[in-house]
Amino acid sequence: GITRHDVRNQMMVMQGYIELIKEEKPDRLIADYLQNILQSIEQIETYFEFMKEYEKIGTAGAEWQEISASLEPLAGSGIPIINTCRNLSIIADPLLTKVFSNLLDNTIRHAEEATEITISCEERNGNLRIIWEDDGPGIPDEMKERIFDYKYGKNGGYGLYLVREILAITGITIHEEGITGKGARFVIAVPAGRWKIG
Repeated sequence: GITRHDVRNQMMVMQGYIELIKEEKPDRLIADYLQNILQSIEQIETYFEFMKEYEKIGTAGAEWQEISASLEPLAGSGIPIINTCRNLSIIADPLLTKVFSNLLDNTIRHAEEATEITISCEERNGNLRIIWEDDGPGIPDEMKERIFDYKYGKNGGYGLYLVREILAITGITIHEEGITGKGARFVIAVPAGRWKIG
């Protein structure tokens, strides 16, 4: 049968031909049409990436994962990440690192002026709150819930939707409670009994 790989190969062929046509310097209207086609192809590629990640959710059993270890792959992103959640582990889907990488991607895409990210943890009524903060412009109140919707936003809107879905597998929730103009503040709430120190 036809696989995603087959479709991607044909998309690359299409991109190649479009680039060749652009080299012929077509008139402005045709150039605009070609650019729109390229953007549509890129959106299809984004959709394929989303589906690949989405299909992984829940396929492996939840397990204890150390927060610091899940953050290690983010080193070298260009934005300093200050992690104060030491020796803390939670029961989560093995895609936990993807949760943090998508939050990082959100900061990079929407808070270009952000100079650092801080990750802290606090206990509240037996639950663990993992707090991801940046010092960018923040998120307007009317967008705080919508940013987690499927396909919301100018870049496809898959990242934060995927974050919420991955966490929900093990009863973990996420919401945004930052103050506009003072940076984004994502709070991941881990139920009692699903986190431990050491």
